[in-house]
Amino acid sequence: MKTLKKIAKIWLISLASILVVGGGTYYVLAKMSEHPASMNMGSMDGMMMGQEHMPMTMNSPHPEIPMSSLKEKASDAPVKTFEIQTEAKVIDTGSGKTIDAWTYNGTVPGPEIRVQQGDRVVVHLKNRLSEGVTIHWHGVELPNAEDGVAGLTQDAVQPGGEYTYNFIAKKPGTYWYHSHQFSDNQTTKGLYGTLIVEPKSTLITYDKDYTAVLHNWPDNIFTVNNTSDGEHFDAKPGELVRLRIVNTASDTHMTTLIGAPFQVVAIDGYDLHEPTPLDGVLLPIAASQRYDLIFKMPESGTVQIVNVDKPGFQGNFFTKLLGLKTLSAEAENQMLTATIGKPAAQADFAILRSNPVFDFTTYGTPVQTQDHLSIDTTFDHQYEMKLGNSLGFFNGGFTMRFKINEATFPNIPSYSVKEGDHTKIHIENNTDIPHPMHLHGHFFRVLSKNGVPLSGSPVYLSTLLVGKQETYDIAFSADNPGLWMLHCHNLGHAANGMDMMINYEGVTTPYAVGKKTGNHPD
Repeated sequence: MKTLKKIAKIWLISLASILVVGGGTYYVLAKMSEHPASMNMGSMDGMMMGQEHMPMTMNSPHPEIPMSSLKEKASDAPVKTFEIQTEAKVIDTGSGKTIDAWTYNGTVPGPEIRVQQGDRVVVHLKNRLSEGVTIHWHGVELPNAEDGVAGLTQDAVQPGGEYTYNFIAKKPGTYWYHSHQFSDNQTTKGLYGTLIVEPKSTLITYDKDYTAVLHNWPDNIFTVNNTSDGEHFDAKPGELVRLRIVNTASDTHMTTLIGAPFQVVAIDGYDLHEPTPLDGVLLPIAASQRYDLIFKMPESGTVQIVNVDKPGFQGNFFTKLLGLKTLSAEAENQMLTATIGKPAAQADFAILRSNPVFDFTTYGTPVQTQDHLSIDTTFDHQYEMKLGNSLGFFNGGFTMRFKINEATFPNIPSYSVKEGDHTKIHIENNTDIPHPMHLHGHFFRVLSKNGVPLSGSPVYLSTLLVGKQETYDIAFSADNPGLWMLHCHNLGHAANGMDMMINYEGVTTPYAVGKKTGNHPD
């Protein structure tokens, strides 16, 4: 008996020692992974943890270009002014479902901002929420100071505060806006809306022009615009309809249109050349992407937007940890529908899933572009971007880290460019998770997929869905000076490390991110 007690005592002492040592090791590693309390995103070139980081300008060989100088110049452009106020509100999405939302102007989506190409857009933001907020103008080429990123182009607008955005809508297309302060949480909670820039002149007149915004909410609620009961748009037989589909969620949605042939006339606001008719083809609309479709209403019958995501497991520890899609079987697809014209019976999702998937790399026809970017361009810079993930310590906790070139924010060296450069980036996704990669302030041209050059229309995007084990070559012209984020728009991935910078030489910012600053862009 004494021997057994002695063994038990030794075992307990050993276990306690292991727990103490293990706990101490965990604490040390977690503390070492914490981000500095203040970091300047204009000079993140593999910075060390635990050090405050300030802009490095004194020894720079390039003339300093302060963020404050990168604003829209005065002009006689027509001015369109909008008032936006953030507020908390309970939103009824139908069928007894309610959401405790954060909103712009009390609605989800926030108010549609519709302007003409060449208009000066002036937006006065008032914050009536309990956290700081911003408005980021997603996909819009605008001066860097108006980009709306907390801690990079401005300080977050604190509760009770106000801020004004001012830019000219230069390129027509379908865009959207969302908060870039705690963007994963705040966008999911409802801080998003759409921006439509109509062209000065057009060869086509549409009888109807509608926008369908797809969004994922907590508790497995999915909405098209403000309803989970299925949206409805009016249209008469023979009318020509333009439908703008905007995905504000962090997941990719497999969507199609049934009941009429359709054309994809633009992706991410950029027109495709000579699009051809499609019938029931599935559109993989990535997080933050926009697809513009046109179709003619049939003489009889109904047209529907249908979501055909595959059913899967409910959210659990592993799917959440990995950032994988969590579904509520067919309930999601039933909520993510819209009908144009007369009501119709529910589509057969299982049959539609077997339809072919849209391939933008072969769609449309080639045409020469003004920037002359191509696979044969002589580039000033060629960068490698390898996407990865692994379990480990990140910002004080143990979690799934999402990496670029084996590093996580803020330790990913920035890509440096100067105005006028042509830059190529080779993206390689070494994970089994898709990553929608988004570049602020620029369109980039997609040159090739898996080593095969595009053979259809030129494709310019602001977000590219890089599927598991896929590679892409993209290129952009450095024609918009500033400090620009490049990150995964699965915003949970960005918040866990997949976030880096493209910095123009000489540009500086007075703002900083980190817990001391109150600015948290991801």
